[in-house]
Amino acid sequence: MIGLRLEILKDRGIPTQAEREAAELIRRAENIENDGWQRAYHLTRGWYFRGWAQYSMPGKRGQAVESFETAMRCDDELCAIDDFHIFVPERVAMVGYLRELRGAASGDSSVVGAGE
Repeated sequence: MIGLRLEILKDRGIPTQAEREAAELIRRAENIENDGWQRAYHLTRGWYFRGWAQYSMPGKRGQAVESFETAMRCDDELCAIDDFHIFVPERVAMVGYLRELRGAASGDSSVVGAGE
């Protein structure tokens, strides 16, 4: 249910609540034992939505970089389990967000808007 709420919050553009919900999904996923696939799947979703929420709040854009990088590592773990690439669209979006965030940090305005 948390995952569905996160999708709705993202669609509605409500990052503050999405960040809280994502933190709860991450907390729950970290407690999953004996099922690496479920753990990696839910961690990827949680960190992706947390990153989106932080990206959407100007004061938290630095934290978004860490969240997106963590989501991509979790997705790598998921793919290593059974080569199941379910998060390709999210990964493409994260690469765009990261390019924009890193470009903004370096002063390169040519990549602004890349994650949208």
